[in-house]
Amino acid sequence: MEENLTALLFGSLRLDTRDSQVHPTSGERLYFRAGLSHPGWGSDWKYFLYRLESSIYRRLFHSRHIVAARLWLQHINGTAPYQELSKIGDGWTARGYKADRFLDKSMILGSLEYRFPIYRALGGVLFMDAGRVAPQLEKLTPNSIHSDYGWGLRYYLSTFVVRFDMGFSAEGLRVYFNFGHVF
Repeated sequence: MEENLTALLFGSLRLDTRDSQVHPTSGERLYFRAGLSHPGWGSDWKYFLYRLESSIYRRLFHSRHIVAARLWLQHINGTAPYQELSKIGDGWTARGYKADRFLDKSMILGSLEYRFPIYRALGGVLFMDAGRVAPQLEKLTPNSIHSDYGWGLRYYLSTFVVRFDMGFSAEGLRVYFNFGHVF
């Protein structure tokens, strides 16, 4: 099997007004990242990648009840290796699908979570994710949206969050265990 080299130059901008990076209860986060891979730098690939992600957090009912929403748009111009393609499916994107289930050059993804207390440092979450991939931005239409829903548990520590999620989709059930909120 032949090896390939990817050399990337990245830049990013972030506007973050969240009250916490570990467990935000209010504020917004806007993140833009752009990357360029070029054969002139020794790369075997030539492409431009950009990603725009926006998240918002609001208290609901009580200060420990949170609604969090995220919108993520990503696109690749050129020819990129498999691992750089836009993907939907895993514990960070669409939790009801296996990892890398849907891959292409363009992606749009929305997520909505309701985070609530259960007992002391233990919390729960109800979530829904929906999105799709396509070969071009213009092809990201409402047709063939991949959606899931589910529930999860969160154990809150002072410096990180332990996460357990169960996602349900038309393709079955997926279970994820990780650290930190999805967004």
